Amino acid sequence: MFSYLTRRVVYGALVLLGVNLATFFLFFTVNTPDDMARLEAAKGVEFDRLFLEYMIRHHEGALTMVKDLFASPGAAQESEVFAFASDVEADQTAEIDRMGGMLNTLMKERRR
Repeated sequence: MFSYLTRRVVYGALVLLGVNLATFFLFFTVNTPDDMARLEAAKGVEFDRLFLEYMIRHHEGALTMVKDLFASPGAAQESEVFAFASDVEADQTAEIDRMGGMLNTLMKERRR
């Protein structure tokens, strides 16, 4: 998945942003190995459904990190950090809404 160096760099950045280790783990482990095996075995509409569900869960992890950051006293005081976290929140919310709409359309088509 991610290299050790990538994980360390991302973790270091999150620590600097005030995100705790539990939140970091939530973000990178929202989808279990069983989930990934299910996705790998899925075909067609089932793959699309699982992919969207897992990506929504992944993006919700980013929103949890932002929520935790903003809830931490003294965190996100620097304008760059605040702007970055606000952008993450807006972007991830938009992506969740977009993927949720795709998932709803997929499920409606599946019921036909």
